[in-house]
Amino acid sequence: MLAPKERDFIFVSESADVSGREETSAFFQGYGQTEIDWIALAYYRWERVIQDLIECARTVFFRDDLGEESKADAVHLFDMIVMEGRGIQAAQAATAHIPMAG
Repeated sequence: MLAPKERDFIFVSESADVSGREETSAFFQGYGQTEIDWIALAYYRWERVIQDLIECARTVFFRDDLGEESKADAVHLFDMIVMEGRGIQAAQAATAHIPMAG
């Protein structure tokens, strides 16, 4: 209730951004007619990518209470984020809507 609506939008796939058909999605129906603040959405999506990467690193290097399997899972998640673009593509899609300055 306190965060901007774009904070919730990080959980919607980038296809909603690109297709411009947000109004047909059941998710967006709860928000009614609304304009997306693309700067805020891009920020929140990039923030999520960074938080996920930090959590992976924390799991691997600083969680002595976890076993090797959990740490290996964190490495695989890190790989999916970086190499497969999980989350990164959604952040880039939102960023593409921001006009370049100057």
